[in-house]
Amino acid sequence: NDSFPPTVSMLKRLFNFASFNLSFILHADRVFLGGRYELLGQKVHESATCKVMFAIDHGAFDQPPLPGPLPSPSPSPFEVGDGRKEQPHSQALPGDEEKEMEKNHQEPRKVAIKFMRDHDQWQRELTVRQHGLNPRWVVAVQHSFNATGDSTGSLKKFALEDFPHCLVMPQADSSLADVLSHEHLAPSPDEVHWEEVKKIVAQLVEAIQHLHGKQIIHGDIKPLNLMRMRDEWKLIDMDAACAFGSAWGDKSSAAYCPPESVWTSPSGRAHILTPLQEERAGEGPENESGQPLLASASLDLWSLGALLFMLCTGSSLFNANND
Repeated sequence: NDSFPPTVSMLKRLFNFASFNLSFILHADRVFLGGRYELLGQKVHESATCKVMFAIDHGAFDQPPLPGPLPSPSPSPFEVGDGRKEQPHSQALPGDEEKEMEKNHQEPRKVAIKFMRDHDQWQRELTVRQHGLNPRWVVAVQHSFNATGDSTGSLKKFALEDFPHCLVMPQADSSLADVLSHEHLAPSPDEVHWEEVKKIVAQLVEAIQHLHGKQIIHGDIKPLNLMRMRDEWKLIDMDAACAFGSAWGDKSSAAYCPPESVWTSPSGRAHILTPLQEERAGEGPENESGQPLLASASLDLWSLGALLFMLCTGSSLFNANND
């Protein structure tokens, strides 16, 4: 009977049917990782060791487990400078931030996913972060997993199949590299936005001090590894971090490396020392005396000085790769 008014239940069924089909159409070209993280657009960073993409987390608290070890790997002792073995601690969120996440847990969150090639560097990121690092100074990892099984199709779509080790972090507003490129902190040596430079440097110094207080160096301080979140600056990329007194140089950036990390080959070409160089003897980068370079606060402080030079002049201290 055409004149019979539809019931509430009929309208609900019609609405659900339409919503299901609309959702199916809208999801046709969308790519999800583990059925949870919707990968967005292009990669925002690419290097030989990792790639980064933005994503939407559609189920921060109530989704089924992703493939791979979602919890951080079992803690392993981390060697500190005096030879002792320190048992790592989990990286906890401050009370206010945790409450905010619980309050908004129904809302999809914007995240950044770091896809890493090397398992050992992925493992180091997690192990170092378990030392009670404060997320005020170091961007927290929300989830970690190996993308396997059904997720491999999503990786292939973005040519990420060689980068299966994943870290999920809050999406930052911008990196210091972006700010230097687009906000012109130092258009010329005579025209520097000193208040902003002082604010950035003050927060970076506190972040470095926080790490050094735990006998850890960051090992790769540079503009790409300092992120702005709202009005706060935080460090990322702990895969080059190591304990005071341990062999340093697994990963570094030429423009921010201290002079003692550079050696000249017989051909006269300069190289950055790393402990992964099979042709070099010892456990880490060697200085002129043939001894491995050991991690110390001075390594991060040199990088801080090189970064400060760029902030104040708009130019790199050395003509070298800034990545």
